[in-house]
Amino acid sequence: IAIQKTKANNIVNLQYTSGDQMLFKGISGNFSTIVTDIPTESKTVNFDFVECRDEDGNNYTVVKIGNQVWMAENLKTTKYLNGDNIATTIPSNLNIGSETDPKYQWAYNGAENNVAKFGRLYTWHVIADSRGVAPVGWHLSTNDEWNTLKNYLASIGSDNAKSLSADSDWKYHASIGTIGHELSGNNFSGFTALPAG
Repeated sequence: IAIQKTKANNIVNLQYTSGDQMLFKGISGNFSTIVTDIPTESKTVNFDFVECRDEDGNNYTVVKIGNQVWMAENLKTTKYLNGDNIATTIPSNLNIGSETDPKYQWAYNGAENNVAKFGRLYTWHVIADSRGVAPVGWHLSTNDEWNTLKNYLASIGSDNAKSLSADSDWKYHASIGTIGHELSGNNFSGFTALPAG
């Protein structure tokens, strides 16, 4: 069985076996969308490009899983939606445990070169702030939304943890079925969860 992919006016056949899980990524300008499918016959795969840009101007890849659209990258903004800067601590491991309303963001391990891949870490107080940090039209997911995602993945026979986890960067684990075992079996959903934070 084959899928035809058009690229620069060339058609490339993508071979697969019935039942294989396929992940497609479409890019148009600053928009990037991931679609997953388990094809059983010839079909057209459509990409809905959804704007997902933060206050710093970072554009994010999105993924449609079931009937939901999720960000497929970690947030990396340093600003609230109104343009106010979100503070950071110096050093990055400063103890803020005694603060009653700590509003900070950091690069993973305090290294700015980690931001492009891993995004930033935020305190709950930043996430809950009324100024907002999620891109316009986006929000912090609710427990019900996570349950919808979990139930959808279970309904198609996917292991939740492995299906949501990136196929790189996880520490190897010998136990079959764990995220760190056989990374090539990860990320069917295109969600691309990374081990950071």
